[in-house]
Amino acid sequence: MTPCGKWHIHTTQQTGLLSRLESVSVRVPWSGKAGMSTLVVFQDDRPVWALGLESLSASRGVVHLALLGSEAECQECPQETLKQVAQWLDRHIGPKGPKLWQALLSKPGKPWAAWLQRWNFEPISEVQRWEAGTEAMTEFACANQQAVVSAQGFSWKELTRLFVQTCRQGLDFPELQGREDPEEVLRSYEASSPSGREFWYVLRLPGREPLGMLLLASHDFRPGGTWELMYVGVVVQERGKGWGRILVRHALAVARQHKAQRMVLAVDGRNQPAQKLYASVGFERTGSLRVFFRWGR
Repeated sequence: MTPCGKWHIHTTQQTGLLSRLESVSVRVPWSGKAGMSTLVVFQDDRPVWALGLESLSASRGVVHLALLGSEAECQECPQETLKQVAQWLDRHIGPKGPKLWQALLSKPGKPWAAWLQRWNFEPISEVQRWEAGTEAMTEFACANQQAVVSAQGFSWKELTRLFVQTCRQGLDFPELQGREDPEEVLRSYEASSPSGREFWYVLRLPGREPLGMLLLASHDFRPGGTWELMYVGVVVQERGKGWGRILVRHALAVARQHKAQRMVLAVDGRNQPAQKLYASVGFERTGSLRVFFRWGR
């Protein structure tokens, strides 16, 4: 425990963090999750806020923030405590961790935004959340429907190459292009999905190279569960020809076949073409988050 007047921090490297929180009937949302490093800031015996680091893959990590006390208490956090938190972050976001760390804020007006920038996180853009319900999950039939095939028959090398081609000149977070290992990004998609690669698809016409890809994840295999459209992309030379619509409608049809209740996705707030596409097939915007990035190694 590191004292700082009435303020002190408690981390997973120090014993008793979870029992300490349980003693005051507070639970950090990610407490006990494998691979998480957690820091909690206390004022006297009251937990005020918490920060967690989750490594998704060698490429990506996520910074979680949780308000455990009041926002007014959070605003009072002294500079010395914030400095200690910065030192803890520097130790954990280093040469051995993921290349890129991201933090998502629903209310940038809180002190989090200023603190993240103080901790060398750069505000990039807004990520929008979209959702489609059962009314959008209609049967899908078109002349090129058979062009969407399972990715199970493709090698990892082929999928990685197609992923690179479909990401090229993309409008979702162009700041990251060329700075991440495509194979590691694909691995992170696979690792974050309970269904693995089971619902990954490739768009390919007979006698032609693949034109696009679709990555879906089922987060609940029971009827009425939630599915996620993790990624959809079309190679540069085939954009604007309706292939993206075919892939997204295929995604909704797959979710319908498995009796999903809803499908969710996230998109860069600057990506207007994608937003128009999602709206045209029945998705609705449900919220937005401010995105901050920090490069680790």
